[in-house]
This record gives sequence, C-alpha cells and structure tokens, in this order.
Amino acid sequence: MSSFSSITAPTPRREEDNFVFAGDVKERENNGPDLSLLLSPPVGVKDPYGWMRDEKRENVEILKHIENENKYTEKITEHLQALRTTLYNEMLSFIQETDYTSPKKYRDYLYFERTFEGKSYKVHCRAPHSSLPSGPIQWSGSKDEEILKDEIVLLDENVLAEGLDYCSVGEGKLFPACVRG
Repeated sequence: MSSFSSITAPTPRREEDNFVFAGDVKERENNGPDLSLLLSPPVGVKDPYGWMRDEKRENVEILKHIENENKYTEKITEHLQALRTTLYNEMLSFIQETDYTSPKKYRDYLYFERTFEGKSYKVHCRAPHSSLPSGPIQWSGSKDEEILKDEIVLLDENVLAEGLDYCSVGEGKLFPACVRG
C-alpha cells in the first residue's frame, strides 16, 4: 500500500466573489441573451470555480491543474494497478473484438463496420449489394476474411488515430442510409 501522508491533493484557487444568475438564458435573434427569462427576481448563486470554464481548452493554469490532478490520482491509486489489469482482462474476455455490424443497404451498396482484436476503433466498409448471400452471412470470425465479397474499406479510424492519444470521428453522414433506415 502507498503512504498517502506525503501526497497533497492539488487545490485550485477559489474566487469567492464570483457568482452566476439562476435561470435559463436563451439567445435572442441578433440581440444577445434574453435576461427576462431568468428567475424573477434573478437569484445569484456562488460560483467560486467559474473561472475554470474554458471551452477552448487553452487556459494554461487550468491545464496545469488538470495535469496535477491526474498525477495525484495515478499516485494514490497505483496500488490498484494489478486489480485494474485483472478487471480489464476479465471484461475483455467477454467481448468479441473481431466482429462486424449488420450491413445496411443504401443504393447499390451495403455499408457496415468492422472491429478487430487489439484495435480501438472501427473500420467503415462497403460492398456491392449483389455480394449479399441469399441466406445468412457465412463468416469464420477471422480478421483476414471478408465479411462480404468485394468489400472495400472506406475509412479506417485506427489509421486516423495513429500517433494520437485519442481520436473521435463522431457520427458523420458517411452512410446516409444508416441514419434514414
């Protein structure tokens, strides 16, 4: 077990005079916020950490504080690493990592996503509609075997994520049929 007596939790500064008004302020057309939508009368609520709002994630003081919080968390939970590894491996044992989604038809193609063991992100694929078998799809479960004949990779998120700590493609309109059904 770690000794926590020598570890100090990072504490951000507080601005005790900061406050926000309670209520829902909506933007009016070209005129800024509509303050008439606040509670009547508006109620001030203390917000000593309001200075930490930074939608652009550029405030050096905030970023440094978050980095210190992460280091603190790592330090006080380092004794749990073996348990984390055990739990992660147990959960992973219940997941079929190499898999695919049901193909969805859009015009002349079938669109689907594949996942591969050891990879964190999806691979978006398509195949000609004519490649759909008359019965169930026969797939061995091998990562090297095509799900449908003549499938092609449209986007491999794993390639996009190379060299990055995290990658989020989001839900674009890559496959319009999947959105419309």
